[in-house]
Amino acid sequence: MRRMTDVDFEPVVVVMGSAIVALRPKDGTIMWHVPTEQPVVRIYRVHTRLFGVFGTRVVCVEVRTGDVLGQIDVGFPPDSGMVCDQNLILLRGGQTAPSPEAIVCLTADGRVRWHGTLALEDGKAKLATFDSHGQAKSDVSFPFRGAPAGIAYRELVVQPDLNR
Repeated sequence: MRRMTDVDFEPVVVVMGSAIVALRPKDGTIMWHVPTEQPVVRIYRVHTRLFGVFGTRVVCVEVRTGDVLGQIDVGFPPDSGMVCDQNLILLRGGQTAPSPEAIVCLTADGRVRWHGTLALEDGKAKLATFDSHGQAKSDVSFPFRGAPAGIAYRELVVQPDLNR
């Protein structure tokens, strides 16, 4: 019979400003760290991967090893995010932004599965979605008033704090 050791358990991952740090739960030994150019404001877990969000960038890290699998600029600072199956959905609020990018779906390995843009003009909004190659998929127009962005998927709901 094989004996379990602390390497059979995954690390406790914490955000310390501009770094993601993994600690061994048994004794607090630092197992790995990933520095970032800006403070990490959100982390998400997708299967064995951890996504750290800082500014408009997202870094994808293998939790057990600390290997950086990739880093991507999604074109907006996400207000909210949710893990949906093996994907991470990130969304910006309904405010005016320098980039039209407004929503992105990342795979567990940090690649874009699909993304969307939000164009605002004269109180109207147009949300358009595109596949990973930039081909248009769909769009919708609606009256617009700026507000924080919420996400619902199955029984889960993520709604940012309205008091910020």
